[in-house]
Amino acid sequence: MEAGSLKLSGKVITRYKNPITGEYVPGSEQVDTNMVVDLGAVNIVKWLANSTPVLAGAFKFMGVGTVATAAAHGQTALLGELTAGTPAYARISGTQTCVNEVLYPANGAKVYQVLAEFPATSATGSSAIAEYALFDSAIGGTSVMLIRAVFSPTRDLANNNIEVTYQLTVAPQ
Repeated sequence: MEAGSLKLSGKVITRYKNPITGEYVPGSEQVDTNMVVDLGAVNIVKWLANSTPVLAGAFKFMGVGTVATAAAHGQTALLGELTAGTPAYARISGTQTCVNEVLYPANGAKVYQVLAEFPATSATGSSAIAEYALFDSAIGGTSVMLIRAVFSPTRDLANNNIEVTYQLTVAPQ
């Protein structure tokens, strides 16, 4: 990689959490890579150029779905988003943080993180969560998808919450 360049990489961490004790379910953590889709990349550039309608902090709404088809650059939505039916998940506004945002050590990676917790569902035969996306809106239709990740399906157990953490690492090279 040439000097003065940046490396962007993203990952999604999912794990089950007991809603009563707050403890993580042993062996439930999965770490997967993701793809920044075309419209997501366009909106990153618009944000850098201070171009409307992209607002700082807009990409914080998480959605989950059931389709494990590979991510592709041209996708604009989850392929099987769980927004209605049983179980149904509304997109959740995640908590945004900057990890390692200090300037030193020089050339150290900086991480943008969004964390959200999807509540347990009481549905029998709960759906297997296999895809995840980060959007700029809680409402589908006009929202822009920034990234989409596909991973080994995790069963949404009726008694456990699903915690999803998205991390975008920006590393000076």
